[in-house]
Amino acid sequence: MKIRAFVGASTLALTITTTLAVPVLAASINIQAMGNNPVPINTVGNLPAVMVNNNGVGSQVYQNKTGDVFTDFSFTVDTAQSDILDGNGGTFFDRTQLATKSRITFLKGNTGTGIDDDQIFTVTFSGFSANANITGAPSITPEPSSLLLLAFGVLGLLAVRSHFSRTQKR
Repeated sequence: MKIRAFVGASTLALTITTTLAVPVLAASINIQAMGNNPVPINTVGNLPAVMVNNNGVGSQVYQNKTGDVFTDFSFTVDTAQSDILDGNGGTFFDRTQLATKSRITFLKGNTGTGIDDDQIFTVTFSGFSANANITGAPSITPEPSSLLLLAFGVLGLLAVRSHFSRTQKR
């Protein structure tokens, strides 16, 4: 802020000049349940890159067609942004992890639902550098009951193997 005073013959003129700083918005990714004409996601892994426009804005509609629930979703930008990435996972993801200037991961957490099979959802990008390319990568974490079932199966195979090796030694 600058203040200038001018003194004339019988008047005092005061001029105040202020410079307002325009806030720079952090690059943000938001996920919500809606959209038309979705791109199907048939396998877990990197999705085709989405390029934001000259204003740093873009969006893509997807549909989970993997037969599983996405329990986390990572996004990577080809060029580091000016600030740490931010986002909102909507009802799907209740927290983020590993946010840097070029990568953010959304996690299902305790209260998120994940993205169910057949769910259509829109990912909106804003505040990015012009023409940035952003790649998404959903992943699936097995449920604890599935892991328990797998563990019992492995233990059963080890028990059968042990039994056969003892009977062959006799």
